[in-house]
Amino acid sequence: MVFLRRLWLGHQQPMLVAARLIQGLVSGPMMSVAQAILLRNYPSERPRHGIALWSMVIMIAPIFGPILGGWITGQSVSALAVLHQPAVGAFSAIASWSILRNARSKIVKLPIDSIGLALL
Repeated sequence: MVFLRRLWLGHQQPMLVAARLIQGLVSGPMMSVAQAILLRNYPSERPRHGIALWSMVIMIAPIFGPILGGWITGQSVSALAVLHQPAVGAFSAIASWSILRNARSKIVKLPIDSIGLALL
């Protein structure tokens, strides 16, 4: 959200590019977390269906994301094109919380994979 605010306040192209780059670096690790949550909460007898759902999202998002982003940017001021992101984020957070609020799992303390974390 901090970088989203910077992106919204930035009216110059270098600021927009820098804020978008940092936003992408921060949100990149969320992909593996989302996949882990999907597989943990999907029925254990059908893990292939969960992977198929995840694969469809992975294949469609890079195609439609830039197209939709270009259309939004072309229809409005580029700094205002990011105003839809908090609404989508809030909707996603509320939907995720409502689905996962009763999901509990056994807490196990494991060592941190420092090399994997650094490579993310």
